[in-house]
Amino acid sequence: MGNEIIGIKKYKTILALSLFLVLLNFGIDYSFEYATDTYSTFHEKGTWVHVLYENGRPLKSLIFYIFETLNIPAGLIYHLSHFLGIIFLTFAVVCFSVMLLPYVKSEVLGVVLSFTILANPFIINFWLFEEKSLFMLIILLNVIAGIVTLNRWTAKSDRPLWQDIVIIQICLWISVSMYQTGIFAYVVLLLPFMVIHSNKLKDFVIKNIFVAVMFGIPLATSFALAKFFLPVTRLGVNTTISDIFKTTLQIFHFVTFENFYNVEKGYFVMWLIILMLAVVFGVFAGVKDRLGFIVGALYITAGCVVVSFLLFLTGNSATCWPRMIYSYGMLFGVVSIYVLHEIDLHQKMSAVPKALIIVLTVFILVYDYIGFGKVFLERHRANQEDLYYAEIIGQRIDEYEQETGNTIDTLCYYKDHNVAVFAEGFNKTMLSERAQASGWSRHNSIEVYLDRKFTQGEPDSELEEKFSQEDWNMFSEKQLVFDGNTLHICVY
Repeated sequence: MGNEIIGIKKYKTILALSLFLVLLNFGIDYSFEYATDTYSTFHEKGTWVHVLYENGRPLKSLIFYIFETLNIPAGLIYHLSHFLGIIFLTFAVVCFSVMLLPYVKSEVLGVVLSFTILANPFIINFWLFEEKSLFMLIILLNVIAGIVTLNRWTAKSDRPLWQDIVIIQICLWISVSMYQTGIFAYVVLLLPFMVIHSNKLKDFVIKNIFVAVMFGIPLATSFALAKFFLPVTRLGVNTTISDIFKTTLQIFHFVTFENFYNVEKGYFVMWLIILMLAVVFGVFAGVKDRLGFIVGALYITAGCVVVSFLLFLTGNSATCWPRMIYSYGMLFGVVSIYVLHEIDLHQKMSAVPKALIIVLTVFILVYDYIGFGKVFLERHRANQEDLYYAEIIGQRIDEYEQETGNTIDTLCYYKDHNVAVFAEGFNKTMLSERAQASGWSRHNSIEVYLDRKFTQGEPDSELEEKFSQEDWNMFSEKQLVFDGNTLHICVY
């Protein structure tokens, strides 16, 4: 216990700065907010079945089942998850910062670099779900697995090899059982260290094989479980090699060069250019092997890209969300670690690549803070829009029931010709979908906001045809058709 206290005191600057950055970005606003999935997770029984059989995540399903069985209030779960998310992410940043100290030689730079790697722009997608704490736990577990692996390579571990393997596998098994692509972070975090700690080609190959095995066993088992035993229908979207490569290249281009959700067009490319300049100037900053330095940087970059887009390279998805390629956002940080370690800080030229990396890191840090704020603000506004829409429907139901004496107990849903996924003005970050635009949230959102239960009925074919020919861009009374105890609602 005494050693632990000494350790905390020794790294109190790292702990304080890590907590400050996490709270600054994610701790200020902890009010309840709804993603489209949240409506069903909190207010629909049997969500754990969906998580298990449609997503293939057994541990996450078990956690949902426990919460549902204990009937814990949704608000308590949400705030507890937010609090634990802050704790888990803070400890992940602290652990990784300590891991970086021998390579960056600065506590402050280590923390800021660690934060921009682990809390990169794509992490915001995790924070929009009620299970955000589970996602942050995944990040922490991958960091722990990475530390155990690195300590084995640097002879800091005094445990037998099999014990380290068990620890790594437990961390990665838990990770992949809650969200499959989260395990990609383990590989990407270790990429620079595989190069740094390989004096010979044989060492490099052995380290790659070790990481591949540690990563591959839980991932392959999770895939087999989802593919053959559950089975998850989302898998196996593309079947031909040409379709797989075409889809992967399209997604890679979209993520890197276009406006990808909360990362605006041009920023990712700008960061890549700054990173490339840091590598180029690093060649002239006293590196021992210039060609080896360039090859190492290219290896880390290529490794990050391949691992991060592995889901698409295996043909198992044709759509991309930031959370699916979270590890791709680590690219700038992991290459920066390598550059900072390899350059000779005693050479005058080393000031240039180091300055470029500091500029890049601060740039991403500031962009994250502003961008995360935009996403949270937009999400709250979108929730208010959903609430307003539900209240209009509730008011019309009250008026109809008072006039006719009928009681509306069934809601049927339709779509006009072109349903708006985002409410007007709430599409800047593309992460705040309208609850009414998604089949899994439109009914639950109305029940939540009206605090009233309805049966979801089957649509009428004639009304379905009629509504499909309309194309509204705002609410209209014509979108509501009352018939006895049923209300037909057309989503515009």
